[in-house]
Amino acid sequence: MQRKCWRWMLVASAWFTAVAWGGTFGRVVPLGGHASDLALDEARGVIYVANFTASQIDVVSTADLTRRTSMAVASQPGSLALSRDGRYLLVTHGSSNPIS
Repeated sequence: MQRKCWRWMLVASAWFTAVAWGGTFGRVVPLGGHASDLALDEARGVIYVANFTASQIDVVSTADLTRRTSMAVASQPGSLALSRDGRYLLVTHGSSNPIS
């Protein structure tokens, strides 16, 4: 019985350690609002962030992680996609009114 308890404690401690270390990845960039999605544009050196609550797309520099500019869009931008050639940024929007 003690052997099973010891194994369980070892597994639990390894799991909790993995969870604790998982939160330290990356760097927080304050934008204000709720970021719902992002798209990386390596050619321009920017990240486009869909700011759900502010109804805008924030453009963040990958070099210094500062917000360069913002683009106003329709309400509730939900997800982003960059076209293969990098010419178009596609934005989807959430809606509180479902389409019938």
